[in-house]
Amino acid sequence: MAKEKSLWDRCKTGIINLGKCGHATHFCRLENSAGEGNPDVEGVINGFQCWIELKSNLRPVRANTVIRSKTRESQSIWHNARTAAGSRIHWVLIQVGEAHNASLYLIPGRSYDRIIATEADLAEMSVVEPTESMASVLLRACEGW
Repeated sequence: MAKEKSLWDRCKTGIINLGKCGHATHFCRLENSAGEGNPDVEGVINGFQCWIELKSNLRPVRANTVIRSKTRESQSIWHNARTAAGSRIHWVLIQVGEAHNASLYLIPGRSYDRIIATEADLAEMSVVEPTESMASVLLRACEGW
């Protein structure tokens, strides 16, 4: 889980940067304390809420290699139930790579069952460019699909 913790640390930096720009923010890391299948992060920016599941992976050597984010059935059930209820504010944030070479993919929760994919496929599903700042990614997450 060290990679996921580094992604959360990156999120915290983005949250701090949003605050410095005048945005009202409040984020909580849940880590299953809220219930089985719940995403890792719940947050609000300027009155708009989002839920985010964090996934962090090393970049494979070959571009056509499938990135195998660790998924759980309980997470799939949660995202599918939220989608069926009309929610558009739940996401999977996937980091591929490390440090300055890492790319970020913000995938709508309705696509949770498709996140085991190549990096090119993740880029197609993502609503942000892989080089976006974390602050921009979090702002986008609170906009909904």
